[in-house]
Amino acid sequence: MSDSPANVNTLWGRVLVDELARAGLRHVAIAPGSRSTPLVTAFAGHPDVRDHSLIDERAAAFFALGLARATGEPAAVLTTSGTAAANLLPAVLEADRSGVPLLLLTADRPPELRDAGESQSADQVKLFGERVRWFHLVAEPAAGDELLRYLRSTACEAWARASGAGGPPGPVHLDLPFRKPLAPLPAAAGEGALPAGFDPAGPGAAGRPGGAPWRRVALGRRAPDPAAVEELALALAGAERPLVLAGALNLTELGADLGAEPEAEEHENQRGHRRRHHRLCALLGRHAGIVRAVDETEGGDEREPDGHQGDGAPHPGHVVQVSEDRVHLSTESHASAGPPRSILPEAARSSWVSVVPD
Repeated sequence: MSDSPANVNTLWGRVLVDELARAGLRHVAIAPGSRSTPLVTAFAGHPDVRDHSLIDERAAAFFALGLARATGEPAAVLTTSGTAAANLLPAVLEADRSGVPLLLLTADRPPELRDAGESQSADQVKLFGERVRWFHLVAEPAAGDELLRYLRSTACEAWARASGAGGPPGPVHLDLPFRKPLAPLPAAAGEGALPAGFDPAGPGAAGRPGGAPWRRVALGRRAPDPAAVEELALALAGAERPLVLAGALNLTELGADLGAEPEAEEHENQRGHRRRHHRLCALLGRHAGIVRAVDETEGGDEREPDGHQGDGAPHPGHVVQVSEDRVHLSTESHASAGPPRSILPEAARSSWVSVVPD
């Protein structure tokens, strides 16, 4: 570290931010607050992480979500304690469903201030339930080398889990309690001051030489289920004009590519979404000779999109959507694991199969 931290909280924040930067973090969206001050100042002072300040927590979460989606790497969002953390939930649900890597950093009160009648307090332990890939209640700040090593290891684990270690990428939640003093100011002995003899050049405080992360987690390549591949290959082999949608489906861009006329903006409600979805299904049906499509907004039931019919249309089971972690064949979902181009074996790729670059 370039200078000695003012107190234990400042040290703790710096070590966590430094290790996340070593792992690869480059962007953090910050909704400032008092309890998160040690982390805010650490991010503001780190040269490798760009901090984006947004007053509203929900906006900050979706801003980080957009950064992660655009870069393909985890982005972080930081909030203060209490009800502020609950505002991250909509973006957490989106990241969970879309497989977007997102680091949720929430400052928290220390144990003695929980369930003690404090205003705007909330139980933040596993706040987002099973919607996150991993949750960890971080230990209370300390200056001991062993605990600083633990903090660096925790940062590496959070980065790896968000990136897809052990499953698809998605949100990860670290809850970080802090006691006062929160500002980077000198503290009295026994009230957050660094212990006598603290060595800022120690392994836990300074990290590994050369800017290397404390530990690396190699991401294994997931393989599709052989039975699903066989079923998919047989369905495609018997199809006259199959339609394969690889990757995320952007209905607006897809409609433009297929020659759809631009339409007036509709209200963003479920009914408007269904109408747009059905129109695109109808367009896809005319384009590929398919009569029916799957409406995922209504629990996967099959519907006739706007009454359009095709001549000699194949069975709707020939509509296949392939994404990073799923293969949708008609109304059945088959777990896969790998990029779209890795799903089909070479033998199943006949002359009509067109592979679009990821």
